Amino acid sequence: MKDLTPVSSRSVQVVLLDLTTNPIHSTHFREACREQLESIPLGFAKCIAKALAKVRLDPGFLAFYEWAASAAVPIVVLSGGLAPLIEAMLEHLLGCEARGRIEVVANGVAVQEGFESVDEDGGAWRVVFRDDSVYGHDKARAIMPYTKHCGRAATGYDGERPVLLFAGDGISDLSAAGQSDLLFAKQGEGKSGRGAGV
Repeated sequence: MKDLTPVSSRSVQVVLLDLTTNPIHSTHFREACREQLESIPLGFAKCIAKALAKVRLDPGFLAFYEWAASAAVPIVVLSGGLAPLIEAMLEHLLGCEARGRIEVVANGVAVQEGFESVDEDGGAWRVVFRDDSVYGHDKARAIMPYTKHCGRAATGYDGERPVLLFAGDGISDLSAAGQSDLLFAKQGEGKSGRGAGV
């Protein structure tokens, strides 16, 4: 199979393959994500409850969080996931006070037409993407305001731009990784980053 390393975030597509023949369907990441998320028949509160029962913190995150809090280093979660779900998980795993110290920049959810609440079963909720990019959330665009903060209020140092550390684990993280000063990647992500020039 040909190496499908992306050239830029605008050209990345998800290709669903029929392994016996040729590609049967090609779509952008955001549309594949929309299809997958909106195929879940559970109400959103039930989805959150299932996630809370299964999701665990990555090893080392609590120590990182505690260090960041003690050093007054802000943590911003940039995610292609759903903000209400991420916020609920952070509160569940770290507590209300810790959750309040972490900013979440992610996609939203809204009530699907014909329903009263996202918590109804039967497809009552839909994803609301942050932007019109192929990812539904262009993390490079989302990270730009943080790269421009200067002055004592934002950094604690007059006139200095903050050092941005980015930790990623997926293909949608490549664009933001290129905007960061320090990059940490889970196994496999670094290889994709090198292939995309990060």
